[in-house]
Amino acid sequence: IYRAEKELIEAWQIDSSDVSVAYSIAALKDEASRSFDEIKPWLDRAWNMLQPDPVMLSRLHQQYAKGFSSDPKTIDKAINHYREAYRLNPKSISALLYMASLYETKKDYKKALECYEKYLRVGRPGSGGYEFARNGADKARQELFMDGE
Repeated sequence: IYRAEKELIEAWQIDSSDVSVAYSIAALKDEASRSFDEIKPWLDRAWNMLQPDPVMLSRLHQQYAKGFSSDPKTIDKAINHYREAYRLNPKSISALLYMASLYETKKDYKKALECYEKYLRVGRPGSGGYEFARNGADKARQELFMDGE
């Protein structure tokens, strides 16, 4: 067992991105009746490697949304990806502006206004995004007023 552990540790040093190596080290230590305190760090490494990174997932969704937003037929897909990007990473408030803009393209001013207002609650006053959201919200309110809503 000692030799196998040594080889697995060397494998980990060569490639620390292989979840199966981290798990195998933990399992080997368990088989050798090591303490849980010695096993747990390897289990934690394996566990953390398997957990998705919400910030990266958010970025991926934003890239999908960007691609889908260029075609009027796939705007709904773009909106869904921006919504998911924001859900995964609420600090990514630019997704709110993009969603609002796409809702305006669809002439869904009520949803556009919701996105703009949400941005205005968390955005930094004076920033370009804040001014864009403020102007967009004003336009959406005007459109809703003209539509009698």
